[in-house]
Parts: sequence; structure tokens; C-alpha cells
Amino acid sequence: EYGIWTHYFQQVVERTKLEQHARRVALRGQPREAFVESATSVWWCEILPNWESASLEPRTQLLWWEGAPSAVRAQLWRIAIGEAAAGRAGYEAAVAETRPVDRVAALDRIQSALARP
Repeated sequence: EYGIWTHYFQQVVERTKLEQHARRVALRGQPREAFVESATSVWWCEILPNWESASLEPRTQLLWWEGAPSAVRAQLWRIAIGEAAAGRAGYEAAVAETRPVDRVAALDRIQSALARP
């Protein structure tokens, strides 16, 4: 009895892996515009509303490295770096921290931001 279910479970896992691979290959074959269009809907509908959990997923990180679509970039950066760092004042503070005297403070800030869940 257990052998049958174990075999069935292995088949399901293998099929899922093959389907995921097929989706990745299909996405690579799409023209860039179609990829950006589908990625935009994924960002808006799935990733941004659930940023705390979705930001840790490998899929999100892959999409990030592919490049965030222009339509979601502003919202994405606000969420990713926090509202306090956004805008002109946040930019000025970040620039001030990168001066030679404040490099340690900038590195500490980056490390704490990366350590956030």
C-alpha cells in the first residue's frame, strides 16, 4: 500500500518539476514585451500586496534580477527600501552617508536593511 502511494507521490513531484521547467523555458522564448507584460501583472497582483513573504521567494528574486517593469518600479522601491528612504530627503540622507566619513554608517544601514525579513 505505501509503495503505491510513494510511487504516485514521486510521479507528482517529477511532473511538477517538469511543468516548472517548461514554464521557465516558455518565458525565455517569449519576446521581451510579452514577458514584461506578464511580469507586470505578477508584480501587481501577487508580489507587491504580499511583499513581506513574497520578497523572500526565489521567483521574486529571479523577477527582480530580470528587471522590474517600469510600471511597478516606483512602488517596488518604496516598499523595498521603506517610505523613510524614499523622496528627496531620503536621497539626500543616503548621499550624505556615502561620503568617506560616513561609509561605516552607510554599510551598517545596508546590512540592517538586508537583514530585515
